This record gives sequence, structure tokens and C-alpha cells, in this order.
Amino acid sequence: MVNIARIIIFTVFPIIVLALSACSTEVRRVDDMSLRVDRVAKADGTLSEMENRFGVEFVSARLAAANYMINLKYKVIDPEKAAPLHNRKIDPYVVLERDGSRFAVPVTQKLGAIRSSPKFAKAGKNYFFFIGNPGGYIKSGDLITVVIGDFKLEHIAVL
Repeated sequence: MVNIARIIIFTVFPIIVLALSACSTEVRRVDDMSLRVDRVAKADGTLSEMENRFGVEFVSARLAAANYMINLKYKVIDPEKAAPLHNRKIDPYVVLERDGSRFAVPVTQKLGAIRSSPKFAKAGKNYFFFIGNPGGYIKSGDLITVVIGDFKLEHIAVL
């Protein structure tokens, strides 16, 4: 009986939490004057500097796992340019813009770092990594900066 409870707690429950955290697609109000959506795009349809330099398009930053994690997703446009982002030796982190606090990718004994980092990324595919949010310090609507080596993406609203 104890083994069945452990299986449910350590496998089924995290899968349900991750699945439910990926379902939301709403736009949330960040301040009174503007709405921020979970995509970075240019009005004229051209590639942004991020896409030209790093070969990725940012998709979203969402609270997950009962607000104890932030799920960051991005889409690879050019696998060759995006290769440095998947280097396991470079640890991504997030800086909370309101006070400069830094948050890192959690590393577990059994799973290692909770991030997708393939040897060869594929164009058009979405990849992710989780950032720990101990105590739910980062709230919905907070602005963050995502840093992975030389890659730096500022003023991202957490949904």
C-alpha cells in the first residue's frame, strides 16, 4: 500500500500539475496602461534581434506547480544559433526586476536539472526549463529577466 501511495505522489501528481500548468492561454493585466501577452513579436513581422542572434522565439513565462516553479518556454527557429542555450554547463537563471533577486533551475538527485537540453535542437520545436520559486516569491504580473550565458531577455511578464 505504501508503494502505491509513493507512485501516486511522486509520478502521477507531478504529471497532472505540469499538464494543468500548460493549459492556460489568457492575457493578464500587468499595469493600468498596457496589456502584456506571453509572446515577443514585432509589429512589422520581421525577426526580432533575439531571433536573429540566438535563433529562438520566446513563448511564455508561467507560474506552475502551485506557484513554486516558473515554466519558461521558447521555440527554436535556428538550431545552430540556439545551440549555446542547450549547453548543460551553462546554468540559466532569472532575475526579479523589482528587487534583483536571482532564481535558478532546480536540480534533483534523480532527475538532474529540470530543463530540456537536447544535443541537437530541432527547428520549430518548443523547449522549456523550470525555475525554482521558493515560497512563491515571484507573483503573477512580476517582470523578470531571463539569463542563459550571453542570452538575456528583459522585461518578461510572468503569467
